[in-house]
Amino acid sequence: MRLALILVLAATTVVAGQEDVDNTIVDTHYGKVQGDTDLSRGGKMFYQFKNIPYAKAPERFQPPEIPDHWEDIKNATEYGNQCPQYEPLSKKFFGEEDCLNLNVFSPSLPTEGEDKILLPVVVMLHPGGHTHGSGKIYGPKYFMDENVVMVTLNSRLGPFGFLNVGHMYAQGNMGIKDQSHALRWVNLNIEKFGGDKARVTLLGLSAGAAETVLHLVNPLSKGLIHGAVVQSGSPFSPCSMVRDPISQAKKLGEQVGCPIDSGENLVMCLKGMDHLEILKKMKMPDPEKEGSDLEEIARFGPSVEQVLEGQTENDVVLADSPYKLLTTEEKVVNKVPVILGAVDHDGLLPFVAKVVNSTEKMTKLGNNWIEFGPIILDFKSSAKDPAAVAKKLWDHYVGEGEGKTLDGQTLIKMFTDRYFASTTRYTAKKFSKYASVYPYYFSHNPEHHIILEAFGYPNITSGLAHLDDMQYLFNGQELKYPEITEEKSTESEYKLSTGLVKLWVSFFETGKPTKTWGEAKEWKKLENPDKPNFYTIGVETKNIDEPEEFVKRMKLWTELYSGELFGELETPPPEKF
Repeated sequence: MRLALILVLAATTVVAGQEDVDNTIVDTHYGKVQGDTDLSRGGKMFYQFKNIPYAKAPERFQPPEIPDHWEDIKNATEYGNQCPQYEPLSKKFFGEEDCLNLNVFSPSLPTEGEDKILLPVVVMLHPGGHTHGSGKIYGPKYFMDENVVMVTLNSRLGPFGFLNVGHMYAQGNMGIKDQSHALRWVNLNIEKFGGDKARVTLLGLSAGAAETVLHLVNPLSKGLIHGAVVQSGSPFSPCSMVRDPISQAKKLGEQVGCPIDSGENLVMCLKGMDHLEILKKMKMPDPEKEGSDLEEIARFGPSVEQVLEGQTENDVVLADSPYKLLTTEEKVVNKVPVILGAVDHDGLLPFVAKVVNSTEKMTKLGNNWIEFGPIILDFKSSAKDPAAVAKKLWDHYVGEGEGKTLDGQTLIKMFTDRYFASTTRYTAKKFSKYASVYPYYFSHNPEHHIILEAFGYPNITSGLAHLDDMQYLFNGQELKYPEITEEKSTESEYKLSTGLVKLWVSFFETGKPTKTWGEAKEWKKLENPDKPNFYTIGVETKNIDEPEEFVKRMKLWTELYSGELFGELETPPPEKF
């Protein structure tokens, strides 16, 4: 009898185990994938499928193609290759060119024979200056407490994603084209994972935020997204767009030892080199130089493409500057609701922290502002008169007259306004003509500054530094910051994190952020672009108009973009080898 009972229990266990395996197999358009399960922050079981090919890049510097079909069940339980990159925190070179994979996380999967209840979908674009990072940076455990399907992805980076020689050999924006392919994959497959292809929100932070805005005008992504969340980034920021891609390509050729007499010869030489050899021979930013070496770096990111023979503007990502595209209604192909904003001290980047942390460096910068200001604020090559712009900024932020000194908080404010606040505000103003825009300002004193602490600069500010908002939406994976949980965090940190996740998910569901808390019962959309209102996010919330001091600063930047810096918005002059 005992033996019979044991055999029955064993058989039951085998059957149950087989059912568990079967429950984690999904049949995609290109083949079957087997994932596994994990637990969310709140202890809910969710499904995860990693390293799913969404495209392939059969040739370096060329557009992506659909992935190959596969016959066997593909193991999707481990993250796949990251794209080739130099990671500035670890100072390591790594990655493989076979890297166009994505990851899907879902709280439930459709069951055959039952009515489908499809959930909203969020697709994440990672930060990293278009040169480093991966989808792995976004841990799914916080969002998996809610009814949402989450997708993270890798796309090509640096020269492999953005080399532009003005010809078919390397036309540029390959990384953005990869992302369009990922969105097509989502449209084709996401229902198999319980997601609603008619409710896909694109969310990006920093460089990913700038790329998210570009997909609003990218013909290759037309109709594939239904909402956007833009966190601390804009294509109007000088660190987002490359206005002289051929000059940057030549700089790359000189650094790695390739001919620069023609785009074809440069590309042929680069194709003959190992991918990591290219990166190792490139000049990388030196943190010790606090940004003064920016002119020596070959910069890669989104750029305006030349429409080649046989192509139309619908065959490229950017046939014109983002400014021209966003101000031309028919060029805005995705007129969808947008959440858009920044954090208190977005300009507090690691190299800014390094300067602010040193009295000697601050004194040197202040004493040589007219020389160094145009370099670190990146308008030396774009301003009509860089010295005049530097003087205007000094007079406004530091003060007119003799004896004025530059302090750390003022420098942070300048960086925040130049790279984030003014450009985010400008994006909101332009896009609000086409769809609902919900501007926010995230003001909070966090327990941890995740990027600054990683680089060795803790306790340098009482507010949120750039990318500090990540910790409230995602559990740390690549960045090993403490998870915000009910057991390990303060009550206010935990409530802010869970509240922010629910608020974002309400936007994914309906196109309107409704799960508000605190004083502000309703998040009001932008009504008057010339006098913006903001939803202030923190432990408490409120709807506010722009403070007078901030209005004055933004007025200065508006005048600069209309005058001395207007060249940054115009269609860049054509370049040739």
